[in-house]
Amino acid sequence: MDILRFFYGFALISSVLNIYSHATSLTSITVLVGVLGIISAILFFSKQYKFYYLGIIWIVLQIPYVVFENNVYDFSQFINAHFSWQFGAIHFGFNFHIVLLLTVKYLILTKYLNQRIVVKPFTESAKETIKDSIEFKPKGILYSKRLSAKVDLEIKNTHYSKLLFQPTKSDRIQKAGITLVPSESGIPLKATVSFEVKE
Repeated sequence: MDILRFFYGFALISSVLNIYSHATSLTSITVLVGVLGIISAILFFSKQYKFYYLGIIWIVLQIPYVVFENNVYDFSQFINAHFSWQFGAIHFGFNFHIVLLLTVKYLILTKYLNQRIVVKPFTESAKETIKDSIEFKPKGILYSKRLSAKVDLEIKNTHYSKLLFQPTKSDRIQKAGITLVPSESGIPLKATVSFEVKE
């Protein structure tokens, strides 16, 4: 979660500073992008995680840097650093904010935070170990791009107190990998599962 707090803190501060620096042209597109950054940050810190896509849009809008006929199209927030190439009368490039694409996977995972998720064994080996469905609510996102949740499970005489959840891409069914972490010393239990997000 530290990555997300840093990202949204950066979005909030840089957007506020950008709007302040454009106080004389509050209807400009760069100011509107700043407003979007502020809204996305407020929603995140208010735990309204379903609006995660606003942060992604905020990033994407800031990436292009274009100069055409002395008109500069640059909607970056506060930090004005870019690299570009010239093609005739056009300069085209990317702003510093392109590095924020590294956070997109974490932003997407926030849609699962505080959601009621039910997983069921997907493979034969998973059916032998888990046997039944598991319900949990993810409360955090790890640097390994997995969600974490507290559980209280007893499987084959071993107590598990933590579950790590990592959704995988699938066209037909929602699949994920889970890791059950023992409350005491022991070997984590891994399984491939199908999952469903309950309302």
